Amino acid sequence: LTAPEPVSNKAFSKIMSEIFKQPIEIPAPGFALKLALGEMSTIVLDGQKVIPKVLEKNHFQFQYPDLKSALLDLFCVNPESSEKIKTPDDLYTASQWVPH
Repeated sequence: LTAPEPVSNKAFSKIMSEIFKQPIEIPAPGFALKLALGEMSTIVLDGQKVIPKVLEKNHFQFQYPDLKSALLDLFCVNPESSEKIKTPDDLYTASQWVPH
């Protein structure tokens, strides 16, 4: 399943930077991705423009029609607030239970 508005990695990074009010970029040289991922690197380097035509044709209403609205909800951000959001690392915690 995909959202009705596909975005590039560059656009994704820009939206994340806007939400977290700090630069978020994941630079990776193409040759390194090709070396690590082989043929699968084309998915990352060239991308895939996937459109949910059947859903759109049947007038499906997406709860989050664009990436920004989905990410704002995911990270519990109020777009009206000028308060700086915590970093993604602050939003999630991990713990491990070890029996005694």
